[in-house]
Amino acid sequence: MAEFNLGLAYANGDGVPQDDKQAVAWWRKAAEQGVTDAEYCLGKAYYVGRGVPLDEQRGVLWMRRAAEHGNIHAETGLGFAFDLGRGVPQDYSQSAAWFRKAAEQGSTAAQTGLGLDYAMGRGVPKNSVLAYTLIDLAVTSGDQSGMNAYRLLQEELTPAQLAQAKTLAAHWKVGTPLPTAP
Repeated sequence: MAEFNLGLAYANGDGVPQDDKQAVAWWRKAAEQGVTDAEYCLGKAYYVGRGVPLDEQRGVLWMRRAAEHGNIHAETGLGFAFDLGRGVPQDYSQSAAWFRKAAEQGSTAAQTGLGLDYAMGRGVPKNSVLAYTLIDLAVTSGDQSGMNAYRLLQEELTPAQLAQAKTLAAHWKVGTPLPTAP
């Protein structure tokens, strides 16, 4: 953990000069010892080319390690990687599966991503009620990235469907399975 924290210090310039290459070097040491947060940070560094040459495939490999250890940020990142086909072949089923794992832990970005998947029927059956439910969870938690879809779904749903979606969202708690198809 000390190596991971030193990597964060270099990444943020916290008490040391900001240096992305040094951050990556420390994260690599920690990640190779199984520190999940370091696996994620190293994966993200490769994925965006920060402190190392851009290598989306290597980034996905490290993020997958972190995601398999339950890192919510890595799970969300893998959802987007599979959704966009960056570093991995595009696979909406995999995208939805990773988004679901992170969304159940409270990731608003993953809730929005999975909601959009339900809205478009990508990797999951099209379901506007679940789409609205998931995006509502994210929006009410402060994630505004799905606002356009949120508004469009409000117009699409009947009053009864809208009430059903609001009820599903109101009764869901972080750490429990997301609502399933009504």
